[in-house]
Amino acid sequence: MFDTQPQVTEIDLESVNVVAPLQRRFDRKFLLDENSLERLVPKLLEYEEFDWRLLTIEQEHEFFYSTTYFDDNLLTYWDHLKGKRLRFKIRSREYPNNGPVMLEVKTKTGRGMSDKHRLLRNGNSGIQSTESEWIADCLSSSPVRYSGGAFEPALTVSYLRTTLVAVSIGERLTIDRQLAASLAHQTSEDPPNFDMLPDSVILEVKSNRPRSKISKILYQNRHHPQSLSKYCLGTATADNSLDRGMLRAAERQMRRLASQ
Repeated sequence: MFDTQPQVTEIDLESVNVVAPLQRRFDRKFLLDENSLERLVPKLLEYEEFDWRLLTIEQEHEFFYSTTYFDDNLLTYWDHLKGKRLRFKIRSREYPNNGPVMLEVKTKTGRGMSDKHRLLRNGNSGIQSTESEWIADCLSSSPVRYSGGAFEPALTVSYLRTTLVAVSIGERLTIDRQLAASLAHQTSEDPPNFDMLPDSVILEVKSNRPRSKISKILYQNRHHPQSLSKYCLGTATADNSLDRGMLRAAERQMRRLASQ
């Protein structure tokens, strides 16, 4: 993607975690297609005062991610679809290039801010008893109300991610492409792997302020944030019996982009 763009200074992961750690942050997601992304990136890079850096590991800047989401009878799925202000999600994420596997709890505080807690684990398996205790501690120290339950693997989502860092303002922009999903408990009738919104790109702006400067540029280029969840989109794609409101809204956005 960046091969045809002006040279962007590289940055390693350790440095990213120093200049823009953002474990507590405001997130905004934007849905684009590949053509819209190609037009947008040069416009973003024109803002040289942001001191753009491109996450690079072993001379690569686009990485394969695999994330398994855990749920309790679709509790977190419905909380998101219903727009619940205080909500959470639990996932296990394999980081690229033989990176660590982290168990992550992400909570919404109700004021638009997210808190992310991470625990190193040995593999991308089911939740162990000690991990359940850690999850309970994370949730009990947050505004989220949860009475307990058994979290089981629900969906695995994979994608390719590129990360841009605006060093001078401490913001990050992740670009996720080629999204695919698979159900955690397959049946003989389920596809082993399915595309989520072909040709789609999900941009996520991560900032420590509610009014992100990167988001402002996206607004100026007629891109507006949407309520998006990879877990919800993948689950609705796999199960036609579920509420498909978010998926239908995303499909309408993709048709609109294709007509431009």
